[in-house]
Amino acid sequence: MLSKLKKAPFLDPKLFPAFIAVMETENFTMAAPLANMTQAGVSQHISKLEEQLGMPLFLRLPKSVVITEAARTLASFIEDQIIELDTLFDVINEDREMISGSVSLGVPSGSLPLLEASDIFKCIKKMPKLSIDLITGTTAEIESMLLRNHIDIGLSYPASKSPLLSSTFFATQELILVCAPKEQIDLENIHKCEFVDHPDFKAYRHALCKVLVCNSKDINTAVRANNLHAAISLVSNSLGIGLFPRDSVKLLLKQGILKEIPISNEGLFIDVHTYTLSALHPPKRVSAVLDMLKKSSFSKKIALSE
Repeated sequence: MLSKLKKAPFLDPKLFPAFIAVMETENFTMAAPLANMTQAGVSQHISKLEEQLGMPLFLRLPKSVVITEAARTLASFIEDQIIELDTLFDVINEDREMISGSVSLGVPSGSLPLLEASDIFKCIKKMPKLSIDLITGTTAEIESMLLRNHIDIGLSYPASKSPLLSSTFFATQELILVCAPKEQIDLENIHKCEFVDHPDFKAYRHALCKVLVCNSKDINTAVRANNLHAAISLVSNSLGIGLFPRDSVKLLLKQGILKEIPISNEGLFIDVHTYTLSALHPPKRVSAVLDMLKKSSFSKKIALSE
C-alpha cells in the first residue's frame, strides 16, 4: 500500500477552496472573497492545480471563465471525497462510542502528575462509556498486580525484567534532591549523608548513582517510610535527605519547607514506562487506553514545575 501511495498522482487539497469558489462564481474576482483570498492568490492556486493535473480547468475570458469538462470531473471527485470523509468520521465516532467498560491503571504516587500533564484524561472524556480506575502502589506492587492479572496496565519505572511483561516508553520525569532548610549539604560528600528510604527509592537511587558516578551501596539510608508522602514529611523534619519527583515537592519548595540540593547542570531524570502482560491480547477498551497513553507520551525530558 505504501509503494502505491508513493506512486499515486498528487493533488494538494489546500488548492481546492479556490477551485470550488471559481466553480461556484465562474469569476476569479468574485471567487476571491468567497475563498477568503486575494484575486492573485486564487489565480495562483488554480494555476498550481492545473499544473498538477496537467490540463486546464477553466478557459479565461475577460469577465468570466468557461468551465472545462476536467473541472466538472474534479468537482465531482472532491464532493465524493467529502462524503467519504464524513462517513469515515461517523464510523470512527461510532466505534469510539462503542468502547465501554473499566480499565484499571496502576500508578506510583510520584508519577500521578505525569498523567495530569498528559492529554490522557481529555481523550478519555471523548469516550463517555469508558472509565479509568487509578490504583496507586509501589513499582513492585504494580508489577505483582500485573503478573496476577489484577490490573490491566501498569505505569512504572523500567525496573521489571520479567519476560511476562512488555513495556512502552511513556515519559521522562525529573527527580531532585531535597533536605530541610537548615541542613547544609555538600554534594561532594553526599555519600556520607543519610537518605530517607521509600518504596520507589531503589529506582530513584539507581538514576542518582549514574549522575554521581557512584555505587548504589554508597548511598546510605537512615529511616524508611512506607509511602512517598510519609518520606517527604520525614525529610522536612530533618530526618534525612530526600530523592523525589520534582512535582511531588514543588509546593513545599515554594513554601520554604524544603530546599533543593543542586545535582548537576543537566539535571536528574528517570524514564517511566507502561507495562502490560505480554501473553494476553488486550481487549478493545485496554487497547484504546494504551493507544491514548502512547499518543500522550512525552518524547523529551520535561520538568513539570515549569
